[in-house]
Amino acid sequence: MPGSPLRRGALWALTAGAFVADWVAVATSNRPLELVAKPGAMVALGAASIGSGLLQRPWGRAVTTGLAFGLIGDVCLLWGEHEPAFLAGLSSFLVGHLAYVVAFRQMGTHRTWWALGGAAVVAGCAWWSRDALPNLLADGGVAAAAPVAAYMGVIAAMTVSAWATKDPLVAIGSSIFVLSDTVIAVDQFVAPVEHSGLKIMVPYLLGQALVAIGAVRRRAPALP
Repeated sequence: MPGSPLRRGALWALTAGAFVADWVAVATSNRPLELVAKPGAMVALGAASIGSGLLQRPWGRAVTTGLAFGLIGDVCLLWGEHEPAFLAGLSSFLVGHLAYVVAFRQMGTHRTWWALGGAAVVAGCAWWSRDALPNLLADGGVAAAAPVAAYMGVIAAMTVSAWATKDPLVAIGSSIFVLSDTVIAVDQFVAPVEHSGLKIMVPYLLGQALVAIGAVRRRAPALP
Protein backbone atom coordinates (compact mmCIF):
# COMPACT_ATOMS: atom_id res chain seq x y z
CA MET A 1 0.00 0.00 0.00
CA PRO A 2 1.17 3.58 -0.58
CA GLY A 3 2.90 5.24 2.34
CA SER A 4 1.65 8.29 4.20
CA PRO A 5 1.68 11.65 2.38
CA LEU A 6 4.61 12.75 4.55
CA ARG A 7 6.61 9.66 3.69
CA ARG A 8 5.81 9.96 -0.01
CA GLY A 9 6.83 13.60 0.04
CA ALA A 10 10.11 12.74 1.74
CA LEU A 11 10.87 10.06 -0.85
CA TRP A 12 10.20 12.40 -3.75
CA ALA A 13 12.29 15.14 -2.10
CA LEU A 14 15.12 12.61 -1.73
CA THR A 15 14.72 11.73 -5.40
CA ALA A 16 14.94 15.37 -6.44
CA GLY A 17 18.05 15.80 -4.31
CA ALA A 18 19.66 12.73 -5.88
CA PHE A 19 18.88 14.05 -9.36
CA VAL A 20 20.50 17.40 -8.58
CA ALA A 21 23.51 15.68 -7.02
CA ASP A 22 24.04 13.67 -10.20
CA TRP A 23 23.73 16.73 -12.41
CA VAL A 24 26.23 18.61 -10.24
CA ALA A 25 28.60 15.64 -10.43
CA VAL A 26 28.36 15.59 -14.22
CA ALA A 27 28.70 19.37 -14.57
CA THR A 28 31.77 19.50 -12.34
CA SER A 29 33.31 16.20 -13.52
CA ASN A 30 33.19 14.94 -9.94
CA ARG A 31 33.73 11.24 -10.54
CA PRO A 32 33.45 10.05 -6.91
CA LEU A 33 30.13 11.88 -6.50
CA GLU A 34 28.84 10.54 -9.81
CA LEU A 35 29.64 6.95 -8.80
CA VAL A 36 27.22 7.39 -5.90
CA ALA A 37 24.68 9.85 -7.29
CA LYS A 38 24.01 8.24 -10.67
CA PRO A 39 22.79 4.88 -9.35
CA GLY A 40 21.43 6.59 -6.24
CA ALA A 41 19.11 8.72 -8.37
CA MET A 42 17.46 5.65 -9.90
CA VAL A 43 17.26 3.84 -6.56
CA ALA A 44 15.55 6.90 -5.06
CA LEU A 45 13.15 7.17 -8.01
CA GLY A 46 12.23 3.50 -7.69
CA ALA A 47 11.66 3.83 -3.96
CA ALA A 48 9.52 6.96 -4.39
CA SER A 49 7.46 5.33 -7.14
CA ILE A 50 6.85 2.13 -5.20
CA GLY A 51 6.16 4.15 -2.05
CA SER A 52 3.51 6.06 -4.01
CA GLY A 53 1.67 2.89 -4.99
CA LEU A 54 3.25 1.91 -8.31
CA LEU A 55 3.02 -1.80 -7.59
CA GLN A 56 -0.71 -1.47 -6.92
CA ARG A 57 -1.22 -0.64 -10.61
CA PRO A 58 -1.68 -3.46 -13.18
CA TRP A 59 1.37 -2.14 -15.06
CA GLY A 60 3.42 -1.52 -11.91
CA ARG A 61 5.62 -4.59 -12.18
CA ALA A 62 6.53 -3.81 -15.77
CA VAL A 63 7.41 -0.18 -14.97
CA THR A 64 9.43 -1.29 -11.95
CA THR A 65 11.30 -3.73 -14.20
CA GLY A 66 12.04 -0.88 -16.59
CA LEU A 67 13.41 1.25 -13.75
CA ALA A 68 15.50 -1.65 -12.44
CA PHE A 69 17.13 -2.32 -15.80
CA GLY A 70 17.71 1.41 -16.18
CA LEU A 71 19.64 1.28 -12.91
CA ILE A 72 21.69 -1.68 -14.15
CA GLY A 73 22.39 0.15 -17.39
CA ASP A 74 23.50 3.25 -15.49
CA VAL A 75 25.98 1.24 -13.44
CA CYS A 76 27.37 -0.42 -16.58
CA LEU A 77 27.77 2.89 -18.39
CA LEU A 78 29.77 4.35 -15.52
CA TRP A 79 32.53 2.30 -17.14
CA GLY A 80 31.15 2.74 -20.67
CA GLU A 81 34.55 3.57 -22.14
CA HIS A 82 35.14 -0.20 -22.14
CA GLU A 83 33.23 -2.01 -24.90
CA PRO A 84 31.93 -4.90 -22.73
CA ALA A 85 30.50 -2.42 -20.22
CA PHE A 86 28.94 -0.35 -23.01
CA LEU A 87 27.29 -3.40 -24.57
CA ALA A 88 26.08 -4.59 -21.17
CA GLY A 89 24.57 -1.17 -20.54
CA LEU A 90 22.98 -1.11 -23.98
CA SER A 91 21.47 -4.56 -23.39
CA SER A 92 20.12 -3.52 -19.99
CA PHE A 93 18.44 -0.43 -21.38
CA LEU A 94 17.02 -2.49 -24.25
CA VAL A 95 15.36 -4.85 -21.77
CA GLY A 96 14.14 -1.85 -19.79
CA HIS A 97 12.54 -0.32 -22.88
CA LEU A 98 10.85 -3.63 -23.68
CA ALA A 99 9.45 -3.64 -20.15
CA TYR A 100 8.08 -0.14 -20.74
CA VAL A 101 6.45 -1.30 -23.99
CA VAL A 102 4.71 -4.03 -21.98
CA ALA A 103 3.65 -1.49 -19.35
CA PHE A 104 2.26 0.92 -21.93
CA ARG A 105 0.31 -1.88 -23.58
CA GLN A 106 -1.17 -2.68 -20.18
CA MET A 107 -2.10 0.98 -19.75
CA GLY A 108 -4.02 0.78 -23.01
CA THR A 109 -2.61 1.86 -26.37
CA HIS A 110 -4.71 2.97 -29.32
CA ARG A 111 -4.11 4.02 -32.90
CA THR A 112 -4.87 7.68 -32.43
CA TRP A 113 -3.34 11.01 -33.36
CA TRP A 114 -1.36 10.66 -30.16
CA ALA A 115 0.65 7.80 -31.67
CA LEU A 116 1.56 10.07 -34.56
CA GLY A 117 3.10 12.43 -32.01
CA GLY A 118 5.40 9.63 -30.90
CA ALA A 119 6.27 8.83 -34.50
CA ALA A 120 7.16 12.50 -35.07
CA VAL A 121 9.51 12.48 -32.07
CA VAL A 122 11.18 9.32 -33.35
CA ALA A 123 11.53 10.77 -36.85
CA GLY A 124 13.13 13.96 -35.54
CA CYS A 125 15.64 12.09 -33.40
CA ALA A 126 16.39 9.67 -36.24
CA TRP A 127 17.12 12.58 -38.56
CA TRP A 128 19.47 14.23 -36.06
CA SER A 129 21.40 10.97 -35.51
CA ARG A 130 21.17 9.79 -39.13
CA ASP A 131 24.96 9.45 -39.50
CA ALA A 132 25.42 7.34 -36.37
CA LEU A 133 24.71 3.90 -37.82
CA PRO A 134 26.65 4.45 -41.09
CA ASN A 135 29.66 5.65 -39.10
CA LEU A 136 29.41 2.74 -36.68
CA LEU A 137 29.05 0.28 -39.55
CA ALA A 138 32.11 1.73 -41.28
CA ASP A 139 34.22 1.64 -38.13
CA GLY A 140 33.12 -1.63 -36.53
CA GLY A 141 31.12 -3.55 -39.11
CA VAL A 142 27.82 -5.32 -38.63
CA ALA A 143 28.86 -6.72 -35.24
CA ALA A 144 29.12 -3.18 -33.86
CA ALA A 145 26.16 -1.66 -35.69
CA ALA A 146 23.58 -4.43 -35.19
CA PRO A 147 23.12 -4.06 -31.39
CA VAL A 148 22.75 -0.29 -31.72
CA ALA A 149 20.27 -0.68 -34.59
CA ALA A 150 18.23 -3.13 -32.52
CA TYR A 151 18.26 -0.71 -29.60
CA MET A 152 17.08 2.13 -31.82
CA GLY A 153 14.20 -0.01 -33.04
CA VAL A 154 13.12 -0.87 -29.51
CA ILE A 155 13.28 2.70 -28.23
CA ALA A 156 11.27 3.84 -31.25
CA ALA A 157 8.58 1.28 -30.39
CA MET A 158 8.68 2.41 -26.77
CA THR A 159 8.17 6.05 -27.71
CA VAL A 160 5.25 5.41 -30.07
CA SER A 161 3.65 3.08 -27.50
CA ALA A 162 4.04 5.73 -24.80
CA TRP A 163 2.25 8.33 -26.89
CA ALA A 164 -0.46 5.82 -27.78
CA THR A 165 -1.42 5.61 -24.09
CA LYS A 166 -2.73 9.19 -24.43
CA ASP A 167 -1.08 10.04 -21.11
CA PRO A 168 0.73 13.41 -21.31
CA LEU A 169 3.29 12.60 -18.59
CA VAL A 170 4.18 9.24 -20.11
CA ALA A 171 4.35 10.73 -23.61
CA ILE A 172 6.58 13.64 -22.61
CA GLY A 173 8.74 11.41 -20.42
CA SER A 174 9.39 8.92 -23.20
CA SER A 175 10.17 11.74 -25.63
CA ILE A 176 12.86 13.36 -23.54
CA PHE A 177 14.18 9.89 -22.71
CA VAL A 178 14.71 9.18 -26.43
CA LEU A 179 16.23 12.65 -26.78
CA SER A 180 18.80 11.68 -24.15
CA ASP A 181 19.66 8.52 -26.08
CA THR A 182 19.93 10.51 -29.29
CA VAL A 183 22.49 12.81 -27.70
CA ILE A 184 24.50 9.72 -26.75
CA ALA A 185 24.34 8.40 -30.32
CA VAL A 186 25.42 11.70 -31.85
CA ASP A 187 28.14 12.30 -29.26
CA GLN A 188 29.56 8.78 -29.52
CA PHE A 189 29.25 8.06 -33.22
CA VAL A 190 28.90 11.36 -35.11
CA ALA A 191 30.55 14.36 -33.46
CA PRO A 192 31.17 15.56 -29.91
CA VAL A 193 28.20 17.37 -28.36
CA GLU A 194 29.05 20.33 -26.13
CA HIS A 195 28.16 19.66 -22.49
CA SER A 196 26.97 16.22 -23.55
CA GLY A 197 26.97 14.87 -19.99
CA LEU A 198 24.27 17.26 -18.81
CA LYS A 199 22.38 17.03 -22.09
CA ILE A 200 22.22 13.28 -21.55
CA MET A 201 21.52 13.03 -17.83
CA VAL A 202 19.01 15.86 -17.36
CA PRO A 203 16.46 14.54 -19.90
CA TYR A 204 17.24 10.94 -18.97
CA LEU A 205 16.37 11.32 -15.29
CA LEU A 206 13.44 13.66 -15.92
CA GLY A 207 12.11 11.28 -18.58
CA GLN A 208 12.29 8.29 -16.27
CA ALA A 209 10.60 10.30 -13.52
CA LEU A 210 7.74 11.48 -15.74
CA VAL A 211 7.09 7.93 -16.96
CA ALA A 212 7.06 6.66 -13.37
CA ILE A 213 4.80 9.47 -12.13
CA GLY A 214 2.45 8.96 -15.06
CA ALA A 215 2.27 5.25 -14.26
CA VAL A 216 1.51 5.98 -10.60
CA ARG A 217 -1.18 8.55 -11.39
CA ARG A 218 -2.90 6.33 -13.95
CA ARG A 219 -5.85 4.45 -12.47
CA ALA A 220 -7.27 2.54 -15.44
CA PRO A 221 -6.37 1.66 -19.05
CA ALA A 222 -7.06 4.33 -21.64
CA LEU A 223 -10.37 4.23 -23.48
CA PRO A 224 -10.30 4.08 -27.30
